[in-house]
Amino acid sequence: MLLDVKNGAPIALVFRAHVTVPDVHLSLGDFDFGLVQVGHQGQVTLQLHNRNVVTADWSIKAPLEGAEDWGFFSVEPPFAKLEPRKKQNVTIKFTPSASRGYSLKLPFKVNNNVKPFVVSLRGSGKALKLELSPHSLALPAVVPHSFGSHVRFALTNPNDVAVEVYCVQLDKEYLREEALLKDASGYGVDGCLPLPPRGAGVAFWNSIVEEADERAEHAAAEAATAA
Repeated sequence: MLLDVKNGAPIALVFRAHVTVPDVHLSLGDFDFGLVQVGHQGQVTLQLHNRNVVTADWSIKAPLEGAEDWGFFSVEPPFAKLEPRKKQNVTIKFTPSASRGYSLKLPFKVNNNVKPFVVSLRGSGKALKLELSPHSLALPAVVPHSFGSHVRFALTNPNDVAVEVYCVQLDKEYLREEALLKDASGYGVDGCLPLPPRGAGVAFWNSIVEEADERAEHAAAEAATAA
């Protein structure tokens, strides 16, 4: 650009600009969760790195196509602002609900950048089964005030892990544990409470019991103070 100077020589001005598009680098582009038991959750940590000199505002957006399994994968956090030269860990979770394969191309959207950032995810769910023989039971008729009647049936575990069987309507321990879980803290935005896997015959989570005891003690102390 030339600037005219009255009664003088013109002055040349040179402008330079560096245009930078926000960008992020993903630590992985493909991951297979493998076989995950229904009721359990698979997790993997992905790292985002902003190698640029400008802030990158990123978020997770549902794809327009191929999103049939969208609801079985989740990301925490689902969006954030990543400052220049900074890194951030993101947790991707896989929660199957049936015995089948799942797949999803998870898109990361960066504001002011049309470039797609995609992580290909795969996983398979495995639901535990229990075989009952016979499939239906017919109890013989009984007269009032008698000892009742009974029939035998067989339960078979076809899985490669041990299972624990109980009646949800009659098992008092199950009802007590369900009440403890309902009042527990730590549920995520997806409504799930992450806990270590509990095998068949293993005692209930001690941390949940201790939390319930602390709540009961606090409530008793408040009641005593109010009285």
